[in-house]
Amino acid sequence: MASAFLVSTLMVGASYVYPAYCTAQALSGDSKTQKPGRWMAYWALQGLLTFFFDTPIGLMLIWMLDPFVSLARIALAVYLFLPSTEGSALVVDKIQPHWNQHKGHVMTVIDTCVSMLRAAEKLAKNIEAVPIPHAESDKLY
Repeated sequence: MASAFLVSTLMVGASYVYPAYCTAQALSGDSKTQKPGRWMAYWALQGLLTFFFDTPIGLMLIWMLDPFVSLARIALAVYLFLPSTEGSALVVDKIQPHWNQHKGHVMTVIDTCVSMLRAAEKLAKNIEAVPIPHAESDKLY
């Protein structure tokens, strides 16, 4: 139980706390070594990793292989943010050609989903506006 707490604390610290501190330094301009673009790449990749690990497949992996998956997540986060490895820049450089190739299709899917959500929202508002009749003739005796 204590080891799970330690691994969880390390994962949050390595994945979010330290990178957030470095991002704040980069955005404030106080640090000459921190580059905002590098941290934007880190946060984009961290968002993808969080999405993957919060899906049913990721949760199944965590359930079957924990604490190894958690330790691997910590190692990956450290690899992505260390200045000596430039991991986030390397991963983005590998992903960029594929993104450029499929960006139009991805944006079409996203626009379709947004349109469907807006239509569902309008439908829900229309349904709320319709009064429910409570006539005496509806009662069964």
